[in-house]
Amino acid sequence: MDFRKTVAILALAFALAPAVASAQRNSGGNQGGAGAGGGRANRGNFQQIQMDRLKASLEATDDEWKVLEPKIQRVQELQRSSGRGAFGGGFAGGGRGGRRGGGGNGGAAAPAPDPATLSPVQQAARELQDVIANKDAKVEDVKAKLVAYREARIKALADLTKAQDDLREVLTPRQEAVLVMSGTLN
Repeated sequence: MDFRKTVAILALAFALAPAVASAQRNSGGNQGGAGAGGGRANRGNFQQIQMDRLKASLEATDDEWKVLEPKIQRVQELQRSSGRGAFGGGFAGGGRGGRRGGGGNGGAAAPAPDPATLSPVQQAARELQDVIANKDAKVEDVKAKLVAYREARIKALADLTKAQDDLREVLTPRQEAVLVMSGTLN
């Protein structure tokens, strides 16, 4: 398969990944009656499928993949936790007030994530959202939460940049290009 076709397929796969993940979440992600844990299991399978496809796109040998996979996973984890994306990715519970009340679709709101599992950026975003929602909040409190959020994002983005640089050091130019097209690298 030529390089352009590989890149096009990879770009399409990554463009469709959020829609597939959303569809899995909306259907409960439960295949075969696995209960509440079924959604998590299916997300894990989906992530493994994505990683397998990425390995194939990178044309990485098993030995190369042992080096690349943890570095790629680290970058992807930092991308999620740094709030990179729409709305800064930091509003816990799905954007503007999504964790507080019923959604526009008539369903119940998604449960608030466990604070222990939130990244520092997500926690700072949650605190900023809470102070914004409080109409009686003092100006100093809003400013302090805004500064804390910005500082958390700056640190997270610095960590992400370092992880991307570490990954870049072990890639061939072709592999780097594939990861740039997939959104893993800038």
